[in-house]
Amino acid sequence: MESRFEELKKMLQPLINKLSEYEELEIKGSWVIFKSEGQVLKETIERSRRDKAQQIHKNMALYLQDLNQNTEIEPIMPIETIGRTWEKKLDNVCEEIEAINPRIQSNAHVLEVYYKLGDLMAERGWNKEV
Repeated sequence: MESRFEELKKMLQPLINKLSEYEELEIKGSWVIFKSEGQVLKETIERSRRDKAQQIHKNMALYLQDLNQNTEIEPIMPIETIGRTWEKKLDNVCEEIEAINPRIQSNAHVLEVYYKLGDLMAERGWNKEV
């Protein structure tokens, strides 16, 4: 229990640093209560239970839009995927997506992995059967 508390404390510290000395933030289960200058805001925050497939689905439109810009500009760094066959490359990219930890990896790394997925899909011509 102590290790869980320390983990939560580390996550909350940056938020607490943003509060002024006259503000309070209270968390009770899924309720968040913010008090400032005599006013009280109370709201329920739903837990996020999206899995990786839902995250990919949500972000895919942005990646497709960017890939479909039809510009002649090449990426700054080549998009390389490991694997002999298209299917093996796809397996490797999906494993990379599953291994993404946003606490450790930069947004640039996350974006690069999703671009690899988009590049593979473009290679197959966006065939829905793939």
